[in-house]
Amino acid sequence: MTGRHFVPAAGRDWLFPIYDPLTTLLGVRRFHRRLLEQADIAAGSRVLEVGCGTGNLSILAKRRNPAAEVTGIDPDPKALARAHRKAQRSRVVVRFDLAYSEQLPFLERLF
Repeated sequence: MTGRHFVPAAGRDWLFPIYDPLTTLLGVRRFHRRLLEQADIAAGSRVLEVGCGTGNLSILAKRRNPAAEVTGIDPDPKALARAHRKAQRSRVVVRFDLAYSEQLPFLERLF
């Protein structure tokens, strides 16, 4: 995957440290909750978040649906490292994989 271009979580690498505080300030979590209500994830569901960034939506999905299998993918290793730390602090098990949407590393598991 090296050498491929992607947009970092905050749009620019130098903005990355303020990404999570900024999304909190903007109330993004409210939209995440609304999206998860619409998704109506059931126990045993498998959820894939493409472009998970720092993992906010994936972690919230797992908190709200502990019996679901939740995976997030993103091409940004910095964002995934933060997502892993946040999931550990939240005490939820979410799988985070370094991947691009057009090259899913586990496509056979989805069908």
